[in-house]
Amino acid sequence: MAATVTNIDERATWDAAAEASAEAQEQAKHNVDAIRVRCKEARRYTTLRQVPLDFIELAKLGQDVAEKLATIDTLKEKRKGLNAQIKDLKDEIDEGAVELRTGKGERELQVVEYHDEDAQHVYLVRLDTEEVIEDRTMTGAERQGHLDYGAQSATEEDDLDEELEEDGDAEPEQEDEVDDDPDDDDLDD
Repeated sequence: MAATVTNIDERATWDAAAEASAEAQEQAKHNVDAIRVRCKEARRYTTLRQVPLDFIELAKLGQDVAEKLATIDTLKEKRKGLNAQIKDLKDEIDEGAVELRTGKGERELQVVEYHDEDAQHVYLVRLDTEEVIEDRTMTGAERQGHLDYGAQSATEEDDLDEELEEDGDAEPEQEDEVDDDPDDDDLDD
């Protein structure tokens, strides 16, 4: 019932304002008629002036402002996404510029690590170009044999060489994952 009273009160306010506006327009028209009678010359043109708005104009203006505020909020959200995209692109440009300047870039490579026990050196060799890309002195752990490279490394190297010969210039396939669960039965047996 309170909503009905509010609506009735609002309607009465709107009606009173419209009635007052109509009376003001009638009074202004009467004044204009008196001016026309007294003046012999007149010219017509358009000008911008501050005038009081009626309730319909105010309601429409309020709705327009609310819609524009909602549009601004939507655009701000889009701008956040665009700013993030711009930042990502700038980062990619910076990375590319460094590679252009230096002529070098990071890439994943297939390599073989050789341990020369006599020279106490470790060599890292690219499989695709057969280039030594790292030559370093063995660490203390490597010298003490904590890392078991021995026969296993030679076997892996032979397997890689065979794969390269069979596939031509193709990179060797990734090794299968090691089965960590000894309780699982092999299906191939």
